[in-house]
Amino acid sequence: MSREVHVRFWESARVRSPRATRQPLYRQHQRLAREGITLARATLSNITHRAIALLEPIYDAQLRHILLSRILAIDETPIKAGRKEKGTMRVGWYWPIYGLDDEVAFTFSRSRGSQHLLDTLNGFNGTILSDGHSAYRRYAKVVAGTAHAQCWTHTRREFVKSEKGEPEAVDEALELIGALFLVEAHIRDKNMDLAQVLACRAEHAKPAVDAFFAWCEQQCQRMDLVPSSPLSKALK
Repeated sequence: MSREVHVRFWESARVRSPRATRQPLYRQHQRLAREGITLARATLSNITHRAIALLEPIYDAQLRHILLSRILAIDETPIKAGRKEKGTMRVGWYWPIYGLDDEVAFTFSRSRGSQHLLDTLNGFNGTILSDGHSAYRRYAKVVAGTAHAQCWTHTRREFVKSEKGEPEAVDEALELIGALFLVEAHIRDKNMDLAQVLACRAEHAKPAVDAFFAWCEQQCQRMDLVPSSPLSKALK
């Protein structure tokens, strides 16, 4: 690539399209063509690969530091990556891992199974905060000293799904969970430091959580609650 084309390429990305470098290469290629810049797609791929190679040691160091946290927040989201057959793309999975120092590392896997967690977390011992995907529960069962803490928002969502068949029970569940959300809103509003947060949660959040699980136990004793009902699934 000549110096003139190189300068025009980055000026186009930076000035005319500030989001260009966060877009897929084929879209960047289209934008450059509209700007009158003729550049092979392979050149863009090579530039990207060279940049990745330079950043990879930094990424590896950051991931190692994240895994030193006592608590990890993890999610998995699908992405089309690679051609499966003519006209279709394969589905892969990004697994963002968030640590206590506000760092995030995006790992990638072709599957959504727990094997990726076993390979990536390298025997992490601590608490994993996630949605209800079974891969996290399996990891916690296999790796000693690991606890799985499910996201309250996802827990609440399961009860909302069962609202049509069990409106009264769901109202009770949402009220109990809402009490916990109010505690967290109070913490944010008061801009508490860590010691104040722990004290506030011990005094207010723990009783709210205990009340919720006590309610769940009561619901599980109901003779009219069939295992296949949406409410049963939410309680599970």
